[in-house]
Amino acid sequence: MSSRAELREGESAEDGLLKCVWRGYPDQEQSCECCIPHTVVATTWLSQTEHENERFFCVPWKGGTWLAYGLRDGEVRGVYCPTHCAEREARAPNKERLTQLRLSYA
Repeated sequence: MSSRAELREGESAEDGLLKCVWRGYPDQEQSCECCIPHTVVATTWLSQTEHENERFFCVPWKGGTWLAYGLRDGEVRGVYCPTHCAEREARAPNKERLTQLRLSYA
């Protein structure tokens, strides 16, 4: 997904929505239908002061916290809805870092 370039997987041109990239761990045969407006994610990333590195960042929206990945050039690539963000976090080797990141936006 990109805030500047062509639409990519999980992004809908019709309504400017980014779709959760979760694919049904571990078999990867399911998908999530949750979406968030592209502008909400892109605006949040562009408001971040650190763009030196690609990194995950939190996007608070409608009472939940989405996890997105921002690139140095200002593009956004991939979002996880609050439910699948928590599921992903539970499996992540760097759980402590992701938990701290989410709590800082709570």
